[in-house]
Amino acid sequence: MTIPTSEPLPPEDRQNVPPARRRRQDRLAARHLPAAQAELVKALSYQATPTIGFYLFMALAGLVFAVAALLDAPALFILAALVAPFLGPVFGLVLAARVGSGRFFLTALVGLLVGFGLVFTGGLLGGFIAKAFWPQALEGQSIRTHAVLTIPDVVLLSLGIILTVYLLVRNPNQRPLAANAALTYSLVLPVGTAGFGLGSGLPSLFPDGLIVFVIHLAGLVLLGVLTLALLGLRPRGWFGYTLGSTLLLLAVVVMLLTSGLLTAFSAQVALPPTPIPAPSGTLSPTPEPTLTLTPVAPTPSLTATRTLIPSETPTPTVSPQPTPVWAVIDAGQGGGAWIRKEPNGELLITVLNGTLVQVLPDLVVEDYINWVHVLVPYGQTSIEGWILRSLLQTATPAPDW
Repeated sequence: MTIPTSEPLPPEDRQNVPPARRRRQDRLAARHLPAAQAELVKALSYQATPTIGFYLFMALAGLVFAVAALLDAPALFILAALVAPFLGPVFGLVLAARVGSGRFFLTALVGLLVGFGLVFTGGLLGGFIAKAFWPQALEGQSIRTHAVLTIPDVVLLSLGIILTVYLLVRNPNQRPLAANAALTYSLVLPVGTAGFGLGSGLPSLFPDGLIVFVIHLAGLVLLGVLTLALLGLRPRGWFGYTLGSTLLLLAVVVMLLTSGLLTAFSAQVALPPTPIPAPSGTLSPTPEPTLTLTPVAPTPSLTATRTLIPSETPTPTVSPQPTPVWAVIDAGQGGGAWIRKEPNGELLITVLNGTLVQVLPDLVVEDYINWVHVLVPYGQTSIEGWILRSLLQTATPAPDW
């Protein structure tokens, strides 16, 4: 038994489309196209049109994502991506560049926003449940990996859109399920993560997940347009040529304005921080013994003697100091963690996994989340801030830790 890599488009789908809507799709998709390409683009436009089933399965994917976040189960995150339907509206954005139609682009964009809005709602519901009834879910680490840009995700997304466009152009009546799974993994999971972060109040999930989604979507459309051009379906009109570059520019602007990627990049290229040495006791200086000459009364032998009287020597004392507690940053696949000015407050810096920090005595609990006061080496100085306790691994045993 083999898993199918594509799904045939049911032939009755086109007949079930109302005639007025079918004519409108044909006008949007094939307007001003050469006759040799008109039929191909018409067939592809049906793949890009969302249906009721598309919205139902997107809502189901959002609910599966919520369960995966509550249980911190990586396998269920993959199931949420597999449950998601064929992302026709996403391919519609790519096809709109070839057609050069702003209306067709808006139609696909609205369908995409509604579908992913259902996934976001599912994640939001899971976040509310975790905050109110399931606080242990807030300590999960698997969900944090979907709010961070990573090279493997970019590679997976690139392969997915290139294969999807190639297979659809070769056979417009097939839906490439294997390639679509790569797209759903790279788009559905960041949106659900953002919703969960907003509902639970966890830092670094919202709006980070939405930023990752926008960047993935912009790169997806740009690669899809380039793939169509290589297959002979070059963009048509000024709208088609500027669509991909505009979305990519928008993604870069959003990334620079609202994310901490620049801070993370500077932390990556900077020299490793110098660990703060543990404080040690100081020894008081010991004064040198002094030689005192005491005159002795003359004896009948008339011989004078010198007597050495030792002076008191101070004993060196060591001032007692508390044993410092050290920990290392361990954020799993996230690569690093934020240091905040206050618990769940303003962001200060980003520190990488493996960075050694000193744990200060303070501990604050807010909304079932433990925040630890730490001292972070930063060049020749150090920075005080707060970090989630779940992101630290202690290097020195400490009571009540």
